[in-house]
Parts: sequence; C-alpha cells; structure tokens
Amino acid sequence: MTDQYKQFCQGLAIAQFNKKMNRLIGPSILWLCAILITLFCFSEVIFHPNTTILGAGGDGLKNYYTYLYYIDKDSGTHFSGMNYPYGEHMVFTDNMPLLAGTIAWLKNWFPNVGNYSLAIMHLLLLSSISFGAWYIYKIIRKYNTSQAWAVIAALFITFFSPQIFKIYGHYGMGFCFYIPFVIYQIICFKERKSFKFPLAIFICALLLAFIHLYNLALIAILVACYCIAYLLTEKGQSLKQKFWATVPLLFSVGLSFVLVKLYLKFTDTISDRPEYPHGILGYETQGKDLFVTDTPLGHIFQFLFGKPDGISESEGKAYLGVVTLAICFILVFKFIRSLFKKHKATRGSIQPIQGYNIWLLVGLLHLLFAMGVPAIWMRNWIADYISVFRQFRTLGRFIWPFYYIIMIYASLYVYHYAQLLKNKHKSRLSYGLLSLVVILWAIQLSGYIKHNREVSKQTPGNYAQIFETADNNWITWLKQKGYTPGDFQAVIGLPFYHIGSEKIWLMDVDEASTSYELFKISLHTKLPLIDVMMSRTSWAQTFEMIRIIDGPYTQKKYFDKLNDQPILVLWNESTALKAKEQEWLKNATFIGKKPENNLSVYSLRVKDIQQSDRLARQTALSAATNALPLKEGLLMDSSGRFTYVNHFDHTGFDQSFIGAGSFAPVYGGAHPPLDTIVIPAGRKDSLYNLSLWVKCNMTDYRSPYFEIVQLDENNEQIAFTDVSTKYSTHVLDDWFLTDKDLKIETRTRKIAIRINPNRSKKEYYAIDEILLRPQEATYFYWSDKFKGKENVLFLNNRPQF
Repeated sequence: MTDQYKQFCQGLAIAQFNKKMNRLIGPSILWLCAILITLFCFSEVIFHPNTTILGAGGDGLKNYYTYLYYIDKDSGTHFSGMNYPYGEHMVFTDNMPLLAGTIAWLKNWFPNVGNYSLAIMHLLLLSSISFGAWYIYKIIRKYNTSQAWAVIAALFITFFSPQIFKIYGHYGMGFCFYIPFVIYQIICFKERKSFKFPLAIFICALLLAFIHLYNLALIAILVACYCIAYLLTEKGQSLKQKFWATVPLLFSVGLSFVLVKLYLKFTDTISDRPEYPHGILGYETQGKDLFVTDTPLGHIFQFLFGKPDGISESEGKAYLGVVTLAICFILVFKFIRSLFKKHKATRGSIQPIQGYNIWLLVGLLHLLFAMGVPAIWMRNWIADYISVFRQFRTLGRFIWPFYYIIMIYASLYVYHYAQLLKNKHKSRLSYGLLSLVVILWAIQLSGYIKHNREVSKQTPGNYAQIFETADNNWITWLKQKGYTPGDFQAVIGLPFYHIGSEKIWLMDVDEASTSYELFKISLHTKLPLIDVMMSRTSWAQTFEMIRIIDGPYTQKKYFDKLNDQPILVLWNESTALKAKEQEWLKNATFIGKKPENNLSVYSLRVKDIQQSDRLARQTALSAATNALPLKEGLLMDSSGRFTYVNHFDHTGFDQSFIGAGSFAPVYGGAHPPLDTIVIPAGRKDSLYNLSLWVKCNMTDYRSPYFEIVQLDENNEQIAFTDVSTKYSTHVLDDWFLTDKDLKIETRTRKIAIRINPNRSKKEYYAIDEILLRPQEATYFYWSDKFKGKENVLFLNNRPQF
C-alpha cells in the first residue's frame, strides 16, 4: 500500500510538473521571439546602446538634449540647459524626469553611471516592447485561446503598434507596456475584486506620469472609459452597486492626478504658465490614420482616404491592418442587418466573444475621443468652459488604447471562428483560416520591421554627427581659435527662436537647423542656451527675454541678470537676420566660420551691446529734443523720406495705447480693413518696417493676424505677407508691438492692412499706433502723457522710459 501511494504521489507530482512546464512553453516562446524580433529591428541600438541616437532632429534631439544635459549638470527639479539664466522645471522639458532624476541621484554614489545614460534609456525603452507583448499575451489567454495563437497574435499586435514610433522622438510616451498592463489589471480586478489591481494601476500611473504627463492622461482616460462602459453594460447589479464597483479604479487614477498636482504645486515656483495652450483638442485621428499606411497591403483604401505619407506620419496614426479592418466591416454589416425586423433574432450574435462587449464599448469611446467627437464641433466652447480639456493638445494619441483593444478582439474573433470550423470537423478550413491570417499579418508586419531596421541603421551615424570625434568637436574648434568653453557664460543662436510660452512663437526662422547646432554645442561644451524650445514657459520670463532682439531703442533688463562673461553667438547664415537682430553682430567679435554647418561664430560682451544701445538712445533723444517744437517725424532727415503714421486719435474708442483713441475691434466679416496707406510714386526707399500696437487677451494662446497687401494703381494685388502678435519682441502689460520688415515693390501704390477674418473675437481688444518707416530710419514721437509720465519719447514706436 505504501509503495502504491508513493507511486501515486510521484505520478501526481510528475503530472503537475509537466502541466506547469506546458504552461511555461507559451510564455517562454513569446519572450524569446519578442526579444529576437526586437534585436532584429533595433540591432544597432541594442549592441551599441550608448553610442546611438534614435531621433537626431526636432523634438527627438531636443528630448535627448534635455535628458543628457540634466543628468550631466543638474539636480533636483531644476533644468538649466535652456532659457538661460532662468532655466525651467524639469517636468516641462520632456526629459523623462523620473529616469533622468534617478540617474542624476545615483551619480552621488556611482559617479560613472551618468556616462551610460543613453544605454539605460535605450535598453529600458526597447525592453518595454517585450513586456507589452507579455501582457497582450496574458489578455488573449484570458479568453481561452491556445498558447500558440496567443503568442502569434501578441507578437503581431505589439510590433504593429503605433506606439512604437514614439521611441523616435517622444521617448517618454514610447514605453509600450503600460496600456496592455492597465487593461490586464482591469480585467483581473473585474474577475477577482482584489484591491491589488487598482494599486498596480495607481503605481503604474504615478511612475509613468513622471516619465511623461501624457502617460497619466492616457491611463486616466482608459480607466474612465472602462468605468463608463461598465455602468452601461454590466447586468445583474443596481446602478449604485456598479458605481461602487468602479470606485477603486477611479480612485487609483484620481489619486495619481492629485499627487502629481501637489508635486508640481510645491516644486514649481512659476505662477504664470499658460493654462490655455495652442492646439487644444486638435490633431485628432482621421480616417486616413486607420485605413491606410505605407506598408504592403496598406494602400488598399487609398482611393477613399488618400495616399499615405508614411508609416507614422501623424499623431493619431493607428493603422489596423487588413484583417482587423475586414472584421470591423463584418461587425458593422451584422449590426446594420440586425436593425431590420427580419433579423432581430440574430442581434445577440453580432459579436461572438463572450465578455468582450464591455471592451468593444471602451474601444469605441476611445475612438470617438481620439477623433475629437464631439469636440470637433464645439472645440472652442469646450476649451473655454471646461478647463480640464485644455490639457489635451493632441487628441490623436488617445487612439492607442483603441488600437490594442480592437486588435486583441480581431485575434480572438479569428480564433473563435477557427474553433467553430474545427468543431464541425472542418480542420483544414480551420487551419487554413489561421494560416491565411498569419500570412497577412506577416506581410503587413514586414513593412514595419523594414522601417524600424532602416531607422536603426541610421542611429550610429546620428550619434557620430551629434557628438563627433575628439578632433572635430566644438571644444577642439574653440581651442583652435584661442577660446575655451569657460570663457563664455551661455550660447545664443541667431536668428533667435523662442517656442514654449504659447503666446509668443518666435519661429519660422529655420529653427530646426539652428537648434540642432545649439544642442550639439551645448552637449559638447556644457554651456547653457538662451534660446527656448520647451513647453508652458513663464510669460514674464518670455516677455523679458524677447526684448533682447528688439533693437537698440528697447531697454533690455534681461541683461542685468547676466554676469560679465561674454556670450557665444552662433549665426545660422541660411536665414537672414531681421534688422533689429543685427545689432548683435555689429557689437560682437568675430571668431570664425564653420562652413560645413553654415555657421558664423562670434563672441559678444553684454556690456558692449548695452553701451551701444545707450549711445543710440542718447543720440536719438538729443536729436528729438533739438527737433522741438516738432513733435514727430524722422530724425536727421533732410530729404523728406516717406513715412506714414496713424494714431487713431479721431476714433473716439478709449482703449488707447497712446493718445485719445484707438481702433475698435472688428469681429467677423470678409477681411475687415484696418488701414490703407497711399504710397507716393516718387519715394526713394524700398525697404520699410511696418509696426503697430495691439491690445491682446492675456488668458490664452490666441493671437490676431494681419494681412499686408500691396496694390498697384489698378488695385491689383502684387505682393502679400502677414504678421501676428505671436512674433512680437516687445510687450508692455497687455499691449504687443507687432512689426514686419517689408520690401515695397516699385509698382506699389497702396498698402492695405486687413484683419484676418478667421480669428476668434477674443484675440484682441484694440489696435493703435500704425507706423510705416524706412528700415534704416528712426521715427520719433513725443507723447504728452504715457503710463502716468509726461512728455514720453517714442523711437520707432517704442517708449523711452
């Protein structure tokens, strides 16, 4: 009896062991295949993780820069690499604060860990792909599929995911595991009611929020959509019971939001960040994003949606593949068919996957949200009156949960019908169906793999271009010219750009090329940058900084915050400087050229430009004083050069910048006219500057645009340009000085200034002081009273006080 019992126990143990081993076969194969595919796609990055760069331009390089510079130079919550000397809170730099901060902290004990920052970042990003595949596999297995099918489907869904493309630029959103992870936790919570699953969601949401704030938003919307779907679809419970069943999930993301908000409240010293940014509820998913892509079989529907521009050309991209699209068409057809009385009996069998109705509704809610429904029809109203939506600049990113949900469903749908065929003893058809789907998946996935391989092959070259060699970097180049990085306090790029305040957008000056060179020199020399390319930048800091390129007649209090060391100036010669920027080079010492980069390099002492400005203002003040009792005109002008000024004193509208009146705002209409300037035929100058003051709203990003149209003697248009307050380099309270350099054509007889009609009525409240003058001339005007002071001099429309 004892021997028999022992044999029984041994047999049971062996059976349990074999069962356990069988359960491990699928996961083992999945992990092996996921790692191998990742290795194949990104071999250069994996084998050389510390000497490759995934994204070498635009946001990609900027996000590398903020990450690497912080680890090398900063600590705590402060980032000093841009917006010198103010710096910025690291959360607003897209440098993955949790990761960058952890590495910087570890340097206290392991000083060399910072040397491997790129490797740590790259390997974490790429390993998240396999973790994403693992959780997709676990979700699919929840619906009683075979291990083999779950492995195949999980691998396809993972490597076909649009989220992977974020590792080429918006790295903080490229951690591909967390959406499948959260979906899996929700499924488990519904099954077991254990609070450990909401706890897991809370931890995930909180940690990922400090990688990128959009991660928290994605998780929160996913949980919210699930809770709505649960309330609408769950049967057998009262509304109160269903509500309390969702509370732990809502609490998990709600607490995450509260903690992030408290963290920012206690660590961020800036109180005037823009709360109403540009692009709210924009960049939504469109049909083209779902139905076409530049891969094999991805062009089938281009006759309806247009030719695809690439694989990852838009924020809302989530191409579903021919298999999933076919299944979606079948579902829609079944649903429409069931609406007719004749087929009502089939309504319950529209979708055969038991327990997935709730997830289809979650996916539908996400699809509508990502497509901007209903926001696209009431975008401004929602943003104006429901402030929480102001944080969603790019709705298209919220398509990712829909992608995972519908792709998982498609795999379950195919498996379900394959099993039905098998149960009907049609094994050949069953395996044929599965084989056909796998072949289609493989064909389409090949395009994505090829794309990733091509990008990966470029990564060593990207690194070499940015960091170069010891014999050909910025430190060596400066040394050859007799300088060291320690000779300078900061670097400025010209033409100057400032992007991030949402109210001022100094851009469209080839800032992509300029920033590329600035990020390189800063990484080489460890010198901070004055130019700005971040998000939610302080308005007070912005308005003070932009004055540094407003010309000699603007006082630049910004310079008082700097030390006595020179500024290193990089001029990107591919773009001409504005007239008011040229004083930087006139007062600078030429260092040398880098013709291969189209750069000229200068050294500028702050005291020199301050002294030059003071001299220019004093000279103009003396000339304007000597011109009295003449109250306005061109200084030191004996040839009667043409100028035009409109003070709007005759209007009677009391919202004036100077004097007795201003132009009252006009809302709507077809190109409402602001002013018309008659140009004399005998003028000698062709290069002019047009400026005007605009009273703007100070609550959001909106900026008025003005069209400047040159007309000939027959009132035919011969030249056109536009200007906006977003390009202003001088702000006083809520008045923005807007100016534009113009070349007036020989045949021009009139210049019509029109207000762009496609603008919100909340963009501006008054317009005043239009001035048209020759670019090289100085126009003066004595104001009887301005800002409580009497007899204030204006030079080129700028107050001197």
